[in-house]
Amino acid sequence: GSISADMALFNAVSNLASALTEAASLVWMELAMFGLAAMCYVFFIGIPGLSAAKPVRKGKAGVVGKAPSSGACSAKPLETRETAVDKASPETLGLWEQAKSR
Repeated sequence: GSISADMALFNAVSNLASALTEAASLVWMELAMFGLAAMCYVFFIGIPGLSAAKPVRKGKAGVVGKAPSSGACSAKPLETRETAVDKASPETLGLWEQAKSR
């Protein structure tokens, strides 16, 4: 009687330890994948907020300026870019205002 009860307790503890080890390995795999994804994000995109603060050398004269923002691909400054509203006719804008007020 006593040996079979000890064996049953040992099997229960062994099964519990095996289940806990399996659960921990799954959690660690998720954390490892998250860390890998974060490193890939930083490698390809960069850390948000840091890239605009770094000075960047431009040209041969060594003029130092701020790093370009993500929207700096356009040749026109932001203030002079034409938007869809600038190109729309006054009649279209009037119809849009009427539609919004309904």
